[in-house]
Amino acid sequence: MTLIGRVDIWDAWRRLQGLSPVHRRELKILFVLTPLMLVSGAGVFLMLAEAWNERPLGLSFHIFYGAAHVLGIDPHDLFIFGSFLFIGLFVLISLDEYKQTNGVLLLGVTAIGAALLLQRGVFVEYVNWTQSPAVMVGGFLSGIGIGGLKRDSNGIYHDLTRSRPNASVREFDRAMPRVFYLVGIIAGVGLFERVFQYDSPIVYLGDRVVLQPFQFLSIELGETLPFVLATGVFLGTIYRFRSNLYDKEIIVLGATGSGKSSLMAGLDYSIEGYMSGGRRAAKPSEPLRKLSSRLGDGGLNAFPSTPKNQALPLEFSYKHGVLFPRKVTIRTLDYAGDHLQGLSPHESPGEVATDDIEEVFDIARYLLDNATPEGAEDAGSEWYDVDWFGDRDHIGTDPYSMEAFETPVGEARMGKAEIVEELVKDMVWHADSIGMLYPLEDYAFMTFERGTNPPYIEPDYDEERVEPFTRPRDVGAYQDTYHRIDNGEQYLDTDIFYIATFADLAVKDYDYFSDGASRGFGHLDRWDLFASHIKAEFLNAGDDRFGDSELTTDSYDLVPVYYPIENTSPIGSDEELEIDLNTADSRLPLHGSQELLDRMGE
Repeated sequence: MTLIGRVDIWDAWRRLQGLSPVHRRELKILFVLTPLMLVSGAGVFLMLAEAWNERPLGLSFHIFYGAAHVLGIDPHDLFIFGSFLFIGLFVLISLDEYKQTNGVLLLGVTAIGAALLLQRGVFVEYVNWTQSPAVMVGGFLSGIGIGGLKRDSNGIYHDLTRSRPNASVREFDRAMPRVFYLVGIIAGVGLFERVFQYDSPIVYLGDRVVLQPFQFLSIELGETLPFVLATGVFLGTIYRFRSNLYDKEIIVLGATGSGKSSLMAGLDYSIEGYMSGGRRAAKPSEPLRKLSSRLGDGGLNAFPSTPKNQALPLEFSYKHGVLFPRKVTIRTLDYAGDHLQGLSPHESPGEVATDDIEEVFDIARYLLDNATPEGAEDAGSEWYDVDWFGDRDHIGTDPYSMEAFETPVGEARMGKAEIVEELVKDMVWHADSIGMLYPLEDYAFMTFERGTNPPYIEPDYDEERVEPFTRPRDVGAYQDTYHRIDNGEQYLDTDIFYIATFADLAVKDYDYFSDGASRGFGHLDRWDLFASHIKAEFLNAGDDRFGDSELTTDSYDLVPVYYPIENTSPIGSDEELEIDLNTADSRLPLHGSQELLDRMGE
């Protein structure tokens, strides 16, 4: 291919294809949506300028001036206040660590628009900008204020004055939606004034408001079609920015002993190493912080199974991306895996008891905060030491105070185990993305025939299954639940992917089949090919959803993860199972966490 300048087009294309999906997404936003936003934004401002100059006595003019008169405010001051309110919102967005580029772009559109309005004489002829500096400051501060204003059970507050749970970066997530709606209203009014010729039904005469018959005169769609298109494109690009900035909520589903706790702890333990590429993590929830701290002390033995009447809320967030990052929140209720087996996912909004996933976790926090060590011990949990439960903060939402969990007259009060199952179903309903755990213990029988099993794993021939760490699982039952979610029409827009846990069971097998027997146990040069091998040789034998997979790079729907085990003695011997947490390795402590966090961020 010929060079343009000194750039090989084919080489540039190959490099583009080699980028991670998140970088391709950011480049698409930068080189497609950004020019569209700047050009269409200029078109909208031009439309407002022409509407202002050509139709200065339209309905919006009379309403604006009439309202200013009723409120006793100078109309010029009201206009200045509104203009600087927008600037305050844009500056606040620029201070948001997830939306800085977007705020700068909005300020750029504002600068272009101001130049167009100035060139058309709008700023000079109609507004005296020097008469009210206090109004400018008031409008600017008001924009800063409403952009971070929120309300909860404790009253109204601003994001600048309160550090929210699990957040360690500046974030003003209400600012962009408010910009979208305000711009939509103003652009809609400007479009109406530019397209339609009419006699205003409301006329402001300086000291009173007069009503008269409303009469259409003409529609100038032909001349204003470019402005109609510019308005649609401008609002569309803002909405696209807004949707790309929405938090991504990811949940992890898994059966009994499939590795939910150890996966979440490993991801949290690995996040600092993952952040070295410029990403920033948010604080983990308190239960997850305790789990990840135990990981280094007790290895896999630090994660006992959870009883059916408990649900540990495990969650943390991280910043994914560079120019247009999003906050990715990974959550799971560390419930008893039995809840998943035979679970019937919700099929309609009427079945959902909670408003959003945050409320699901608020209820779980309440259940944990109000649990007792004695009750946990009686329920069969090993989570009953005083250190785990800690101080009684009385946090979260009491489910029995909610209408959805009220007990009908004459019926027994809903038990905690039933509430936990409802929370799991609600969590599935609210999630943007679902990671389904496939523990390779349930699919690793052939490794013993090939002699590729790790030295620390021996099969249980009496049970005809591999059970190195966990309680028995009903494989068919949790697969049926996965299939119901996969095939449910209500989950068509949910991003679903799969996580192969305990993937160390497949490392030697992959090494053998990839002609790497001589290179030694643990050689992994391509994580995508490792995933393809697991799909083809392990999961395909136990679940027909994976089909006849081949060794290709199209394996992004499956990510294998495992902890490197130091032991050489079989499990069950006197030697304790220990994890190698040596971060000097080229991979993070939980191998596959880099690939999994990248996949979750898409």
